[in-house]
Amino acid sequence: MGYEKRNLRVFLSSSMIEFRQERTAIQRELYRLDIPYFIFEKEGASGKDPATRFREAVQGASVYVGIFGKVCGAYTREEFNLARDNQISCHLYVQDMPDEERNQELQDFLKSLRGVSNVPSLSFFPSTENLVDQIIKDLWKWSDGLIGQVLPQQVPNESQLAQEINDHLPVLCDRDPQEIQFETQITAYFHQRSPRPLLLFLPGSVDEAHGLYVKRVQLSSLDTWMTKAGINGGKLIKPFLKSPCVMTSKDHIRNEIVGLLKERNNGSDQVILEHMKIQRTKALLLVVQILASECDGDPEKALRLLAEYWAAFPDTPDNHLVGMVVCLRDDQSVVEPQGMWQRWFSRNKTVPSSGEIFDRAIQQIQTLYHDPKTLRVERLPCLTSPKAADVRRWVEHDLVRAKIPFVSGKEIEAMFPDKNVGLPMEVLYDQLTQLIKKQAG
Repeated sequence: MGYEKRNLRVFLSSSMIEFRQERTAIQRELYRLDIPYFIFEKEGASGKDPATRFREAVQGASVYVGIFGKVCGAYTREEFNLARDNQISCHLYVQDMPDEERNQELQDFLKSLRGVSNVPSLSFFPSTENLVDQIIKDLWKWSDGLIGQVLPQQVPNESQLAQEINDHLPVLCDRDPQEIQFETQITAYFHQRSPRPLLLFLPGSVDEAHGLYVKRVQLSSLDTWMTKAGINGGKLIKPFLKSPCVMTSKDHIRNEIVGLLKERNNGSDQVILEHMKIQRTKALLLVVQILASECDGDPEKALRLLAEYWAAFPDTPDNHLVGMVVCLRDDQSVVEPQGMWQRWFSRNKTVPSSGEIFDRAIQQIQTLYHDPKTLRVERLPCLTSPKAADVRRWVEHDLVRAKIPFVSGKEIEAMFPDKNVGLPMEVLYDQLTQLIKKQAG
């Protein structure tokens, strides 16, 4: 889900002269992440006087970001006060320096901030090197309710509640086996300073909601894992719009990636690395979905094409991650004998399930690319159905408790007719959604 749909709209305030380069860098990062923003000097002529323009922009924002160094701009104090008056979450970043180097107006302004509300993050930065990363990280935390979320006082209507659920229930997908193995691979990747791409396979039934797990990785896990590894910088996860089953060459894969990055479609792999450098992206993960029914009984062909592409990809710079998560979605119990499996089926009476065919395809790729100096190939544990104990743990998550009504243990138990048998994630997701709607109503 894009940031705009998450109601994240940023108003950036600072001295136009003092932080010109930083404002440009922040603008570039906001644009890359598709976050709507207003930067005063970039708006151009609109027929309105400057004061009217910034007042309208502040009132239409959900987050105010203020950057301060030596001076307080002519409109800065009014922008900040207007943001607070409109219950807008304010995030301030102050360059660390002796007070005597600041003008008196700014000194007075900073003193006035002590104990005020709606200032969930007030950070002092010694240099501007990591300023952009910190701002983006704080915006993410705000968007998921970890800091400074200003909640509406009225009872949310149906569409608002649906949005809240859609935004925050994906944190339920912190499935331990997958999280542990995924984190192990990310940590090892950076600790070993591997320059080769990482290819991860995530198998599971189609009703276990691979997309929700990937969203969990995007919203929370990847940032946490990279921070633990001491890697600071942008993280980007992009879903493929096309299935690899319809791609016939490595050029098709490359064109899809550069298109997702909004680069020229005839670019080379170096264009991808250059894009990461310019955008200060430390981790780029592409996500593809493969349905068993799409592969005509032959998933290995698509997996081999993906592996061949990444094996030929150039080395990445130090402390950079480039890779792909392949969601293998078993959408049928058996696959009709076609393609390369025809001869195998003719000699065997038992028709393998699509899950078994996925397993064999993964094993073939792991056998072909067993040398991590060529390509790092790993398989994540298969997604399985959550049980009542998993849900009880998940509803205690900070992101969930901050945004959705309380779910009791009895209500959780009632979802599971057999306490020893789990519910597929899509079924569980739907039941939790209905329960939360009922409570809120």
